[in-house]
Amino acid sequence: MSTLFVNNLNTATGTTITIPTGKTLVGTDNSSIVAPGMVVQYQHTTLAGGSDTSTTTSFTDTGNQVTITPKFSNSKIFGIFSHVMRIGHGTSHTRADLRVLVTGDVSDEAYISNFVGEESQDAGKDPINNYGGSFTYTVASTAAKTFKLQFRKASGSANEAGSIYYKWYTGTTHTFTVMEIAQ
Repeated sequence: MSTLFVNNLNTATGTTITIPTGKTLVGTDNSSIVAPGMVVQYQHTTLAGGSDTSTTTSFTDTGNQVTITPKFSNSKIFGIFSHVMRIGHGTSHTRADLRVLVTGDVSDEAYISNFVGEESQDAGKDPINNYGGSFTYTVASTAAKTFKLQFRKASGSANEAGSIYYKWYTGTTHTFTVMEIAQ
């Protein structure tokens, strides 16, 4: 078998380079063939639900986090998460703030949102909800990035009536997935 050494491929005519039927182009590692928009790598983690853990008005790590080391310094990271949480209503509605904090060569918020706990129809019981979201984050280097899911109880007297429980309900699963997307 012979080896062809080439830095660029171009067509003799037209705009298509065709691989014949029955033949396969094989890359020898997971980033040897990359095209814009392609998933370069995928990282996923799950966190099991457990006992109540209440938050304060400061952001608190939920323990649900995922680390990815980008292969390219101009990639985008697409993330998606799902987290079961109980927002206690107290005597009125309670608001929770959620964010994804990214750490690595910089510390930055990749995502932030808020949710309002609704009063339960069942007296003395707070609703359990699945909160989720997605985000896109642009990397600037190939340094490892850790994406952490954090919650806090919103500050302000109108928002502090209840409690935020972010690991509540044994038997639930919280998920966090990030993918590196080639540019």
